[in-house]
Amino acid sequence: MKKFAVCLCVAVMVMCGVSGAFGMTESQHRSCERIIHLSAVAAVGSAAALSQMPGADNVALVGIIGKMVINLSDVFDVSLEHSAVELGKSVLKQFAGTIAARIATQWIVGWLPFVGNAVNAATMSGLVEYIGWEMADNFDTNRWYWLR
Repeated sequence: MKKFAVCLCVAVMVMCGVSGAFGMTESQHRSCERIIHLSAVAAVGSAAALSQMPGADNVALVGIIGKMVINLSDVFDVSLEHSAVELGKSVLKQFAGTIAARIATQWIVGWLPFVGNAVNAATMSGLVEYIGWEMADNFDTNRWYWLR
């Protein structure tokens, strides 16, 4: 729950225009913001489309997060030698606890029409935003070694 609260704080900082939250340049922050928000929108779309089948959107999540990580690495001139799917799997393993909580909410309320769709989309968006800003921070502070 603490990680989700951090995600919400970062999202609020971004929406309020707080720049350089992690010591990155203004240009890097804007690029990260665009990449992360577009990835979150893609994740919400897949969550909304696939929410009636619990867990089905996790396949799309791997690709979305993998592509987001590749794009974020380009912002910080970090060369990664993995495909988007390999990166997505690696990142999801790193954030396994957060993902388990999301899957639990899917199973609890996912079967409710409209409510399940909304909860699924909200948790997917929050998850992608959280992972995106954590990865941006990792690239900015050179703590991405675990992706190798």
